[in-house]
Amino acid sequence: MNFRLYKLLATLALCGSTLLAACNGGERGPTRSMAGTWRLFEHGSSVRIVPENPTSADDLRTIITGGGNVTFRWEKNGLPVAGEEGPSLSRKFFVRGDTVAVRSTINGAARTALVVIGNSPPRVESVVFSPPYICRGTDITAKPAAFDVDGDEIRFSYRWRINGREVSDNSETLRGDRFKAGDKVGLTVVPTDGRDEGKPYITQQVTIPDGLPVFVSTPPPDFRGHTYVYSARAVDPDGGALKYSLVAAPPGMTINESTGEVLWPVTEKGALTQVVEVEAVTATGLRARQKFTINATVP
Repeated sequence: MNFRLYKLLATLALCGSTLLAACNGGERGPTRSMAGTWRLFEHGSSVRIVPENPTSADDLRTIITGGGNVTFRWEKNGLPVAGEEGPSLSRKFFVRGDTVAVRSTINGAARTALVVIGNSPPRVESVVFSPPYICRGTDITAKPAAFDVDGDEIRFSYRWRINGREVSDNSETLRGDRFKAGDKVGLTVVPTDGRDEGKPYITQQVTIPDGLPVFVSTPPPDFRGHTYVYSARAVDPDGGALKYSLVAAPPGMTINESTGEVLWPVTEKGALTQVVEVEAVTATGLRARQKFTINATVP
């Protein structure tokens, strides 16, 4: 047999079988995998569900090719979804792992498409730094707030940045000795539900302010004698010098503005009670105060 004639007969046979399958409601074959399937039929008509790889956070809708008179019926795991006969299906009707199908008729011919609902990764909605006032020497702790549609437990990974460069700290806490006043600190938080990672959440940069001074000495509350002595001491987290002064004090009490040494030569006799308040000021004007009561017994 002539080769060209044989090839022509084979092609006609293939076309005949395809036409027979179409007349019997058969398909030309799926063009996608199970996730995001659509079917092509005779005359090019089709039904398709989008998004093609949905999660429980997505609403579903159909795309029809070769339209005309169209009807819809939604099914979940092989059972009809009551009352849902429109071109879309709300995410409230399914969860992760469900198989959702839409059965349509286009000009009287049956069409079907189906998808499998995949995992929805968690998302970070906000990140708060604690404590509210951050300065050198104060550890910064990140407290992310996140949500997972599927109700999965959420874990986080952390990437801290100081002046735009990542540092080795990879926990929720950045040590206070890693930065100083004027540095810019930022953080990237990535959530995961054990299946998928969510989108990275990048915080705004925080400029580290000058630190507030803090008193580290404790005044003696009681003394017996004629001269009260107290070495007041505060520290500046940024290492600057401090200037001391008395805000409230009994007559005759003095303080060394450089060293913080308090002296009070008591001239009255008997039992005395005095309220004292000492202040320490940084070079940039930040202040700390220490208020205490002295119970004196003068013989």
